[in-house]
Amino acid sequence: MNGLSVHLGRAGLALAALALLLVALMAGAAIGETAIPFDVVAKTIANRVFHAGYPLEPLDEGIVWSYRLSRAVVAACCGASLALAGAVLQSLLRNPLADPYILGISAGASTGAVAVALLGFGAGFLTMPAGALIGAFVAFSLVSLLAVRAGHGNSAII
Repeated sequence: MNGLSVHLGRAGLALAALALLLVALMAGAAIGETAIPFDVVAKTIANRVFHAGYPLEPLDEGIVWSYRLSRAVVAACCGASLALAGAVLQSLLRNPLADPYILGISAGASTGAVAVALLGFGAGFLTMPAGALIGAFVAFSLVSLLAVRAGHGNSAII
């Protein structure tokens, strides 16, 4: 394969992934306790984003725009953030098997969150996530320090 066909293949894959994401967002906005058809979801998005002026039921439009679509977008952003964090971890350690469970990062985050709750600092909005972040950082630092002390660097971590 030459460089152009590889580039077009990657572009096609990216477009297919984007189309799949849009379909998933539409499904997330359409599926729920109150069934809302896909065309109503599409018209709601067109009304709100492009001021299309489609006549819609105000209740359906409110459910889609105010509740379901925002929930679907936040879920997509969370999934993308987790995928990016995994890719960064794997590239940082140069190991495709690296994940937070094997390295103890998840256990460290849980320990940090529990420590914040037990010490009574859990009343604030960001104290629990901050405790989890500090616990995860301490756990990863200890694992990295032990690997470096063993003299193997990143290859000894997993």
